Amino acid sequence: MFHLATVECGMYKHGFPHMKSPITQKTKTIARLLYKKIRRSRTFKRVSFRAQTIVLSILLIMFLLGYLESMRWPISGPKATHGILKGLFLLLAGCLIFLPLPSVRTRLHKQNYLMMGFVLAIGISTLFSQVPEASLLYLWYPFMSAAIVFAFSKIRLPRGYLMLFLALSAVLVIATFTFTFFSLLFRYEVDPLYYFLFLEHRANYLLSELRYYGKYASLGPYIMLVPLCALFLVKNRASIIQKLFSSLVIFVGVLTAVMSNNRIDAIVIFIELIFVLWLMPRKTAAIVLLVSLPIVWFGMYTSQRYFGFNLEDRFFRPRVERDLETIDLRFTYWDTALKNFKSHPIVGTGPNTYNDVSEFPLRRYYDRGARNYTVRSDIGIGVHNLFFEKLSDTGLLGFISFVALLLYFVKTDFLRLIGIKQAERKRQYLLFALSSWAWILYGITDNGYGAQGMVTFFFLRGILNHL
Repeated sequence: MFHLATVECGMYKHGFPHMKSPITQKTKTIARLLYKKIRRSRTFKRVSFRAQTIVLSILLIMFLLGYLESMRWPISGPKATHGILKGLFLLLAGCLIFLPLPSVRTRLHKQNYLMMGFVLAIGISTLFSQVPEASLLYLWYPFMSAAIVFAFSKIRLPRGYLMLFLALSAVLVIATFTFTFFSLLFRYEVDPLYYFLFLEHRANYLLSELRYYGKYASLGPYIMLVPLCALFLVKNRASIIQKLFSSLVIFVGVLTAVMSNNRIDAIVIFIELIFVLWLMPRKTAAIVLLVSLPIVWFGMYTSQRYFGFNLEDRFFRPRVERDLETIDLRFTYWDTALKNFKSHPIVGTGPNTYNDVSEFPLRRYYDRGARNYTVRSDIGIGVHNLFFEKLSDTGLLGFISFVALLLYFVKTDFLRLIGIKQAERKRQYLLFALSSWAWILYGITDNGYGAQGMVTFFFLRGILNHL
């Protein structure tokens, strides 16, 4: 009894915190059981799925930012579009870096090192740029492209996720057609409706831009997205709805290329169409080809009505609206780019500086007011060749890193196509590969849709790793 009293006094002396109360023990037991239950639940096991969904959503938004940047935003202030783009991208890149992704493993591919070398070469060229502000503005796009490539190498993308990008591609192709079609209407036909509907100042400014630049209307490199949407036409077990979906996007892409009255667009879409028809079953290919013919005729009729000439004139009667000069001028631009390269062979004149540092000749321009040709000093509108552009702007350093990256992608596509045994999967891979290489195909004689084409190219190359 004395012993019990001593123990009791000791408990009171040192206080109750040293005792484990029944409530505390019960709370800990419940917490432990809940933790074990959460660990075994489907929700916890799908953290990987949720993490990949978050990463893919961020990548899609990054892709859209680069793709839609070609639109002229109705926001006042210098470089407002680029400022908004950079701010949003910083936010997204921060989310991508700091989001806890417990089940995502970093898998460094050889392409990541080559991509890092490409971006580093552009960065070094920027340090020695002749026009630093122009180069710094451009530096954002290779940085965004590298972030997309690195992020795609960190996640395992389920094949079902590809349908999301397929739907997005279809929306962008149709949006490009809508943009082109209504820019033609606003430019030539419906001025009263235009002023009635769009009286607000900023919308008025935006649509006046559509009117003026209607001939070159484009939301971005929609040509690169058209082959993707032909996926259901090469699948053996595709529903009628899926085949109609793929056919619709192809027809809209063809109509947009013809209606925009751009020869390079038409040539690239023609090459893509021949390639896609070759991959299709014969009956499907015959139907798509027969339906495409009246669509091409309608596009040529529309451009003839609103432009006064069409692709037939531009191809076979090029003495229309200085078409011969647009061909000859490409050789002038290439020669100017090579002269810039000889002056700065190692690091070039700086990314995005060609138009600012080059000395252009006199040329004839069509004057809208006088309805005649006038002679004045030329203004640069790009090198019109991706490879000459890299030589001129980034020198041997940027050119070699760019070519090395492309050669790696060529080797990768070749080895993967050899390794794919199933014919249907091989056709699907060819469609995605064709979409990515359309940037190079377009960029041989044009500007390759500039920064938008580059971002789209590397986004597609990231997806190809998951096919």
